[in-house]
Amino acid sequence: MKKLSYLIITNFLILSFSLNAQQTSDFETWNALGVQKKLFDNSLTLSLSEELRLKNNSTTMDQFFTEFGIKYKFLEHWTIGAGYRIIRENEGDDEHNSKKNRWNTDIVFKHKIDRFSFGYRLRYQSKSESGFSKGDGDIPIQKLRTRLKVNYNVKNWKWDPYLAAELFWTKQTINVDNYISSIDEEDIEIAGMQKIRLTVGTSKKIKKIGQLNFFYRFEHELNKYPYSYIEMSDWSTQSHGPIDIKNWHIIGINFNFKL
Repeated sequence: MKKLSYLIITNFLILSFSLNAQQTSDFETWNALGVQKKLFDNSLTLSLSEELRLKNNSTTMDQFFTEFGIKYKFLEHWTIGAGYRIIRENEGDDEHNSKKNRWNTDIVFKHKIDRFSFGYRLRYQSKSESGFSKGDGDIPIQKLRTRLKVNYNVKNWKWDPYLAAELFWTKQTINVDNYISSIDEEDIEIAGMQKIRLTVGTSKKIKKIGQLNFFYRFEHELNKYPYSYIEMSDWSTQSHGPIDIKNWHIIGINFNFKL
């Protein structure tokens, strides 16, 4: 089993580095602190957390948010959940902060095979500007996310490793301005596969206190999203320069207190 775990992790790292080749990238850190409370024989879980995310090689705030969550296990292997975030987000290099809201709904199926546990999650989320309506020009960014997560319970070892892979399908409206010759409209609605997220991590349960989690995460944006979906072939010319960052290397740590 140990050899299999090493093989999986090695292949994971090879994949992340191959996706990173010849692409612009950034290093980020995500740090979170939260509390959880389980009720009704652990079938209902309530959570509250604060998270800080840093970008530009972890020198600038990207996001700071508060998240409320609820999960309910209604069958042996099935769980449904919902979450709501209040976000302060830095949208540019000038450190201009905007307030946003995000909510999500989840459905999760979990099962075990020997010392492995598998989790399959489908998530729908919607993110919008706080205080603005669709009439004001604020159209929510909608995402559909599918994730596979594999945990391994190491015998006589408290730090259990895990791997996860997640795909993001995104629908949004972007402003492209009329100075781009290939586009006539000012606002275009696009939808397509946006990015892939790969995670390797380890977690440890601290008895009667909570759980500590460390992870490395790699994100890769697919096909020069979103420009390839609206045929903006002239955008990536020499006059416009490269199309933003396409790869993210992320180190994270979070701790959840058990109430």
